[in-house]
Amino acid sequence: MLKRMKIGMRLAVGFGTVIALTMVLGAVGLYYIKHVSNDVEEIYTEGAVTLETLDDIKSAAYRIRGDSLEHVLSDRKDSMQRLSAEISEQKARIKERIRQYRESGLSAEEERLVKNFEDSFQRYIERVETEILPLSLAGKKSKAETLARKEAVEEFRTAREAINTLMDNSVEHARELYDDAVKNYRNALMSVAVMVGLILALGISVSAVITRGITRPLTETVNVTSKMAEGDLSVEIEVKGSDETAQLQAAVKHMQEKLREIAARINGVVNTVASSSEELSATTEQLTAIMNDQSNQLEQSATATTEVSQTIMDVAKNAVRCIRFREGVSRDRKGRKGGCRTDGYPHNEHSRNGREVFTDRGKTRRQQQEDRRDHRCDQRHSKPD
Repeated sequence: MLKRMKIGMRLAVGFGTVIALTMVLGAVGLYYIKHVSNDVEEIYTEGAVTLETLDDIKSAAYRIRGDSLEHVLSDRKDSMQRLSAEISEQKARIKERIRQYRESGLSAEEERLVKNFEDSFQRYIERVETEILPLSLAGKKSKAETLARKEAVEEFRTAREAINTLMDNSVEHARELYDDAVKNYRNALMSVAVMVGLILALGISVSAVITRGITRPLTETVNVTSKMAEGDLSVEIEVKGSDETAQLQAAVKHMQEKLREIAARINGVVNTVASSSEELSATTEQLTAIMNDQSNQLEQSATATTEVSQTIMDVAKNAVRCIRFREGVSRDRKGRKGGCRTDGYPHNEHSRNGREVFTDRGKTRRQQQEDRRDHRCDQRHSKPD
């Protein structure tokens, strides 16, 4: 399911889960804090306030006893009237405190103890108001003091024990409330710690799942692209899901397929070029052989041309000699003296059988003889007369 979710949605789910768990933790913490606060308030109202109320009742009772004794010992009328008024005031105060105490909610045991205190205190206050104070006002101090220090003391002690028992009970009840508060606090602390642990575990799990779902495809894609960069296009990439990383993998896979097609085309072109290169090489070798043949033929033609040129030059020389010979014969016929010739060529009539005989130098023997003769003639003509 997570593979089909977008990365943004995954992150939103992860952070939303963490936020929801944090809110749950906050709610649980607030619940236990409120519970502990209620326990503390209960300790205060049912413990401290109750003890304060009972202590106030006890103090008022002691105040009445003290005022009654002071009344008996006093000789001043105004002082006795003031003390009588204070006794009445403290009596009313005790009744009001008992009413407040009952309103706080009492158990059956506490109600019984309150009843005992009221009965004992009522007997004590009646003795004070009906016997001790009238005797004191009448001047019968000795009898009034005797009642205050003997008969009234027993009744006062009974009321005091009842109020002390109530106070002890309230202290015990406050201790129980305190123990409950401590227990609730520890339970709250344990519950919050467990919730924190669960939230941390779940948060780490969600983070690990989301992180793995993002980094693992990216790592695979990086490995594939690295191999592709090295020239290995055979590695396959598997596309999973439809999130951004899956789209990236799909794009890389498409690019890989295109690169394979381009590589196949390039291989085809390379093979074609290689074949063409081989054919061109063969053609070049053939052309080289043909050019070598032509070069050999040209060399042969040049050699033949050189030989022909030499032959033509030899023929030309022979033709020149023949022309000079003919000219010499023509001049001799015109009457050169002494049988000598000016050009040095012999007559054709001296040839053998109508043909000229040539030596290896291109001259006939007749020409050689004529040359020697012409040379001698030249020597004679060169001498002075």
